[in-house]
Amino acid sequence: MPLKIRLLIDSVERQANLRDKEWLIEQNAHGKLDHATFTIDDPTKAISLARGKNVIIENFDDANDRKFGGVLTEVTSRSWGGIGRTFSCKSLDWTFLLDRALINKTFRGKSDQFIITDTVSGIFPTLANIGPGETDLTDFIVNTTNVLEGNSNTQYLQFKRVSVRDILDNLRDISKNFVWYVDPKKTVIYKPFGSESHSFHLSDAPDDVASFAYLDLMRTIDITK
Repeated sequence: MPLKIRLLIDSVERQANLRDKEWLIEQNAHGKLDHATFTIDDPTKAISLARGKNVIIENFDDANDRKFGGVLTEVTSRSWGGIGRTFSCKSLDWTFLLDRALINKTFRGKSDQFIITDTVSGIFPTLANIGPGETDLTDFIVNTTNVLEGNSNTQYLQFKRVSVRDILDNLRDISKNFVWYVDPKKTVIYKPFGSESHSFHLSDAPDDVASFAYLDLMRTIDITK
């Protein structure tokens, strides 16, 4: 049975307007952002979509089974028949926010775990000198269960208007065998390589909920971020 999803844009359900065969979630590894694309029909021109709004895609029957979480970054509107219109949309996962959040901070003799928790925690606005209209990461989930210690002493690190994403990449490179990402519920994960599995599986007998059939399986290596 095909997966039935709930699409929320800025907390408003939009799956009734979603074209069933025109949505896609692409999950990536090693630094490239996940993204979701979808098409929404607006026959009466009553829907208003704006970039920067939160986008959630989840299992319609289980809200805890979130497939994607991120920010609406592209909206293209096309009119048809003089009365209605269609929105073609693209959203990037929560990592996009870490690219826009800048840090001014010096750390001496601190672990990577401490730096990550300190940087992305609820006191982030004070640490980063955030001004009006800048990125606020206070609703990201950061704890020592999901952010482990890979290097107990990073010696001396100074960041001047460096993005949080670049800081996490820096710490990952120092620890060598660690990876990090943000899950669809805004939980920051920083753990040894291989200790985390994908949220989906490919199978010869898929259930279209947790496992999916494979078609034209291929591996793409992309050096961009």
